[in-house]
Amino acid sequence: MAQSSGLVQRLKWLSGTDAALVYLGPSMAAVQVFLLSFTAGDLGQLAGRRAMSATLVHALTRGLPVTLTHTAGSSEIEGVDVRFAKVRVDAIEVTQSIQNLTQTVPLVALKPTIVRVYLSSALATATTVRGTLAISRGSQTRFVTSLNSVVVDPAAFGQVNTLRRDVGKSLNFLLPVDMTTSGALDIQLSSLTETTTNQSVTFGPPGIIDTVSFTPAPPMRLALVSFTYQQGTPPETFIPTATDVGFLLSWLRRAYPVAQVVASQQVVTANPAVPFDCGQINAQVAAIRALDVAGGVDGRTHYYGLVSDGGFFMRGCSAVPVNAPDPAAVGSGPAGPASWGWDFDGSYADWYGGHEIGHSYGRKHPGFCGESHDDPAYPFTAGQLASADGSFAGFDVGDVVWGLPMRAMPGVEWHDVMTYCNQEWLSSYTYGGIRARLAAEDALGPSGGAGRPDERFPEGFEAGAAPEAAPQPKTLISVVAQVNLTRSTGRIAYVNPLARGTVTPDTGGPVTIRALNADQKVTAAYRVDVKPLSDLEDGDAEAIVDVILAVDPGTATLELDVNDRLADTYRRPPMARAQAAGPSEIHIERVGETGLELTWEASGGLYNVQISSDRGRTWRTVAVGLTEPRATIHPDNLPANGPVLFRVTATDGFTASETTVEWSP
Repeated sequence: MAQSSGLVQRLKWLSGTDAALVYLGPSMAAVQVFLLSFTAGDLGQLAGRRAMSATLVHALTRGLPVTLTHTAGSSEIEGVDVRFAKVRVDAIEVTQSIQNLTQTVPLVALKPTIVRVYLSSALATATTVRGTLAISRGSQTRFVTSLNSVVVDPAAFGQVNTLRRDVGKSLNFLLPVDMTTSGALDIQLSSLTETTTNQSVTFGPPGIIDTVSFTPAPPMRLALVSFTYQQGTPPETFIPTATDVGFLLSWLRRAYPVAQVVASQQVVTANPAVPFDCGQINAQVAAIRALDVAGGVDGRTHYYGLVSDGGFFMRGCSAVPVNAPDPAAVGSGPAGPASWGWDFDGSYADWYGGHEIGHSYGRKHPGFCGESHDDPAYPFTAGQLASADGSFAGFDVGDVVWGLPMRAMPGVEWHDVMTYCNQEWLSSYTYGGIRARLAAEDALGPSGGAGRPDERFPEGFEAGAAPEAAPQPKTLISVVAQVNLTRSTGRIAYVNPLARGTVTPDTGGPVTIRALNADQKVTAAYRVDVKPLSDLEDGDAEAIVDVILAVDPGTATLELDVNDRLADTYRRPPMARAQAAGPSEIHIERVGETGLELTWEASGGLYNVQISSDRGRTWRTVAVGLTEPRATIHPDNLPANGPVLFRVTATDGFTASETTVEWSP
């Protein structure tokens, strides 16, 4: 038999039947419904059911907790027990980021988990207690001491929603990590102790809740690209701080439906002139990501650019892949210490980044505090975490490393991170949506998803054919462009050859990219989709084009059409050196105490610089699209010890020559 404990909120006769409905829970917003049937086989059983009903009426009118006995998986009541005590357990909530009192938000295995126990008192005066929780999995039972003591005040009798608003008004228990692995867990309040006298305090009901279950969730894979830029006279260099980066990663671990954020950071100089916009930065981030994934980085990794607001404020924006998972959707946003009137911890890069990264997981604006109204399915009032009943509440487990305390977030005061409202966190709606998208992306595998087959060896090639009949293998290139669909304008920002990659499908989208040979004859044309950008002010439909194409090695020109209008042309720049030569005379010198400057002999074209700290297994890009044969390497890109490899590539967009050198600190 199973037991369910709580307060009787309502009794209702079921019309036309011999049964009554019993609403059990801490409030009407969080109840379970049980059935008390008066169809009994004999008079003794019928008398027992009538006695149960009288007990339930008494409990309802007096506000007493009850324990209902019922068959597991059934709602039909078999027994009613009233255990009157001076201190009662009104509710138990198991939360990781967002939850209600009926535990409908699934728990992520190995994510920090807090059990909040809400108590009421019928004692003459307020009493301070601490508690012990019994947690059981199979035959193993562990006891956990509360993180705090709590004042049980008779003046707050039965006011669970009031207690939920303040982390200090619930008994809070941190579950051991090894008890949050995948599987079921039984939770029960084992004991209460009065802190002054150290005497045991009786309570009721015993606090058993339905078994909670933890399920695995994939990690978030994230690369943060911190951009540097110079402004002022004399020029001052601005870069996101360690606090900006640390707060963002911590916030994602605490708020998002993940137990782990697998993160990396690279520091890159912004290519566009100040004051640039997020569309320009996103284009640079997309070019970096394409090179990194071709260099061995997991294709499920999301890339996000951070820009310090020390010199100017860059409004953030992100690509929004709504219909299908797309880890290649990049974003960027500002970072700095401004409070925005409610965030006083020292950096707003955390929730601002959480908003933009949420877009890259397909989340849209609910449309309540000045943002566009793109998601009519948002379920709660005014962009809040809960409607007027306050059923859902956010909870921040805090971070001792960054000095961030635990915090309770009332659902009627806090708002969803995808709004522009104050006090932002993840609602259950956004939490569930991101969790589903994370799972869909994880299933893509390290390559980041399937497209059409590699076309460097196109259809029509027959094994054994005469050499003169064999077609030339094609070249894979990454093309990144910014487009404005409203104005039918665009700009090809970056073109780079790739050693490997998945060709972007020809979808018949609004953008066409044509490849032309040296005679200006069209050799291929691709109609591709775009990735719309979020959070723009002017109302135009701006987007990023981020594709991998297979083109003939002799391609000399790319043309960009937006809505069938020619918007831009990319012409292959001249390169003085043969492709196989690679940049030469690479010199590495210290800059200041910890930075480096790389210089090499000019060979024409454009230059990319990558770094590897795992002997060439993976490469991360620290400079892309350079016009001069030099690059400054920020110290945050360098490991504390051990040798690293630098790879300098000269490219005309279609061919590349590279040279690799080793450097030791």
